[in-house]
Amino acid sequence: MTLYEFNSLDLKYKIGVTLHQAIFLDNYINANVRINCYALDLFFVELVYDSNFIKIIEVRSFKYGKQLDKYSIDLDKLISN
Repeated sequence: MTLYEFNSLDLKYKIGVTLHQAIFLDNYINANVRINCYALDLFFVELVYDSNFIKIIEVRSFKYGKQLDKYSIDLDKLISN
């Protein structure tokens, strides 16, 4: 599946494809949001949950870029500890 094909799906199908076909990579959690990141073919998908972590409120898809930064380890903080 291409990124274009994925983006043309409605929300329900995007969630289903992500949960059943993509590979879970990592998650990002703060006080307001939880985001699970997945790899699907040659792009990434984020499932964004509400603040109570009950339901998915948004699906984001991308190939690369700053969206991945939140999953990176800050090596400076790791080394200084």
